[in-house]
Amino acid sequence: MNMPLISVIIPVYNVEKYLARCLDSVLGQTFKDFEFICINDGSTDNSEKILKEYAKKDIRINIITQTNQGQSVARNNGLKQANGKYIYFLDSDDFIHPQLLEITYYFIVKYQADWVCFDYFSDYFKNKRKDIPKIEFYSVQNIEFEIMNNPLKYVETGKAKFKIPISPWSKLYKKKLLRGISFIPGVYYEDNAFLFEIIKKRPKTVIIDASLYYYANNETSTMKSFDEKRINDYHKNISVIFELYKDSPDELKWISKNIFWARYKTQYKEILNTSDKAAQKNLFNVFAKQLADMDGKCVLRLRSFSVGDIKWFLRFKYLALNAGSASVSLGGRQIYRNKFTEKLQYLFRYKIIISARIYKKVFLDFLNENDLEPSKTVFIIQTSFFDYIGDKFFSGGAERYCLDLSNLINRAGLNAVLLQYSSNGIWAVKKNNLTVIGLPSRRIKDFFYLVNFLLPDKIALAIYSWIADNIPVFAKKSMLLCHGIFWDGASSAAKEKRQLEKKYEMFNKISGMVSVDLNTISWLRSTFPSLGYSKKMTYIPNYADTNHFYPRPGKKEAAKTRILFPRRICYNRGYFLFSAAGRRILEEFPDTELAFIGYTYGEVFIKDIELLKRDFPARIIHDIIDADKMPEVYRNADIVVIPTIYSEGTSLSCLEAMASGLPVISTNIGGLGNLILNNYNGLLINPCEEELYNAMRLLLSNKNFADMLAENALSVVRQAFNKEKWEKEWNLILAEKIKS
Repeated sequence: MNMPLISVIIPVYNVEKYLARCLDSVLGQTFKDFEFICINDGSTDNSEKILKEYAKKDIRINIITQTNQGQSVARNNGLKQANGKYIYFLDSDDFIHPQLLEITYYFIVKYQADWVCFDYFSDYFKNKRKDIPKIEFYSVQNIEFEIMNNPLKYVETGKAKFKIPISPWSKLYKKKLLRGISFIPGVYYEDNAFLFEIIKKRPKTVIIDASLYYYANNETSTMKSFDEKRINDYHKNISVIFELYKDSPDELKWISKNIFWARYKTQYKEILNTSDKAAQKNLFNVFAKQLADMDGKCVLRLRSFSVGDIKWFLRFKYLALNAGSASVSLGGRQIYRNKFTEKLQYLFRYKIIISARIYKKVFLDFLNENDLEPSKTVFIIQTSFFDYIGDKFFSGGAERYCLDLSNLINRAGLNAVLLQYSSNGIWAVKKNNLTVIGLPSRRIKDFFYLVNFLLPDKIALAIYSWIADNIPVFAKKSMLLCHGIFWDGASSAAKEKRQLEKKYEMFNKISGMVSVDLNTISWLRSTFPSLGYSKKMTYIPNYADTNHFYPRPGKKEAAKTRILFPRRICYNRGYFLFSAAGRRILEEFPDTELAFIGYTYGEVFIKDIELLKRDFPARIIHDIIDADKMPEVYRNADIVVIPTIYSEGTSLSCLEAMASGLPVISTNIGGLGNLILNNYNGLLINPCEEELYNAMRLLLSNKNFADMLAENALSVVRQAFNKEKWEKEWNLILAEKIKS
């Protein structure tokens, strides 16, 4: 008898209302090679009868009956009986997408992963609605994903695209991964310790951007009640996790800050919502004892709180203190029980205000010491320019743009200062003639509030270089600089009502905007008609410095035809599109080579390049080149490909390739259509492998046509997208804004 590939394990307890829907979703899977282990955990309703009826219809269903011992024991017993190479856990009051097993099996096998994690739909946690989302089928080739070997910091990462939910039903596991791991019997929150035991093994992880599970808000669920046992059970889970990670202080610190802290806040709110005051008092006493036990270990240490977290810190410290702690540490000082009064809250708030004032004093002193008079200084606000510790320069298009803009500002007799997010205190770094100051904040959103607090009223201008979404506040004298729409990815939430409202609020606050492409302006005008015409929006496309970027003089010495990908190596820049089409070109044209020049964002890209190098020795080039040396990179190329999938303005890479006298193939995404007139100065294609392959094949097979495109590209850049024209248009903007 052949063993099934996947074992689906489902604990069942008194869910007659939802069970058929759940079972149907499993039996309706597009992937068929599985066994279905149903553990009847002493149900007293019709659940067992329903299971037996389904078992008569499908031999893959195996029913295990046990006295009521809880979900943990049921899952553990199911795991012991499982014959599959892979394991999937499912809750009996929920249901799954028809392709869940097919998609997760595809990724776990293709990338030899230990587990595959995915997202879910929830009418309780996310959508707050009762209707079931429309089920749409996926193409596995179009699903975005990330691969990593240390997935800790992907756990419960808010609204991030790639995240690992706590619940066990959001993963497909390799059975070997679960050896020696089980759910803690008889407790709530059993999935917490289970998850972190797995992560401690550093499993090879694939996270896919697909919602494959339907979490239903079951009004009779055990998760609806809150009692003393729930408080104690969560503490048991925390204690297990603490023991697991106590010798890994950095990881424990992250777990404390991002997982434990949030869970304690949730429990505190549950206690506050308890209507019975006597029961509430008892719950607070139990909760305080657990806080006192963990105080000083990992959860309650004073750290970089946001303003919103200060009140939680004070409440938890107060509870822990009253539960018997001799003292608590606040800012390095000992505050004893008899001095812990309501006045401490005002003291703490005053300390925070003083800290902000100190920040402002340090900031203004720095400007003064460096002769940066605010009224003669243009502040460029961008979340990243260097990395967050001020060490590595990000040589992307937005960063190079800011460098050129700062030079223009300096030549106009003004000072240019760039403010960016920092994770390492206040720091200042010089790049060429641009002063870059890192401002520490707990979150990107807080960074903008801090900038607004620090900037004096009398400044020449603040330019918000838009690479962060929904800027909450702006300086009094400010404008927006848009580098293109970045929310046009397949999984973007930009069209959700609240996201649209936030964007409207942001654009409504700003007095003016420069956009590098017409796509952004068109989107604004079509989405917010009144806003689009009432605000002054100026189109100033990107540019190429033709003094640095120019055609190769004479003939090329190298024998091979080089096709260049001069971009960050990541999904949205079309890496996989180029890799797949390029592989076909390399097979068909033996005298060609591919050059990848840019930072690599993710292990999956590195491995794919390694495979290309293995399959095509000496024909794959991968390097990271300083921006100053990019002209030489273009002069050694023959064809340039800009295969963007989403998030694009008028690409500097595309313009620099055109200025270098090269034929360019680009996708018709974002602002690229503002640069390329198809079959005149380049090829403009849909973002698909077949069209890219055909375009590269055309240029390799028809040199005269390629030369014509290159000649026209050079002419277009010199006439319409040269740096002198860009500087002239920006000088007018600066003069107008600063004068006003």
